[in-house]
Amino acid sequence: MTTENATERAYSRATLVAGAALTVFIGGGLFLWARHGSAVFHEIIVAGLALCF
Repeated sequence: MTTENATERAYSRATLVAGAALTVFIGGGLFLWARHGSAVFHEIIVAGLALCF
């Protein structure tokens, strides 16, 4: 395996992992919004941010 090929595979794997994480994050947000409604969802996000900061 050449250095170029190994680097290309590493970037490809990193892109795949980042894409999967983003998909899970967005999917979770849509699930919460569908389940709790927009007002409750907004309160959950604000409470979570307040807890972090």
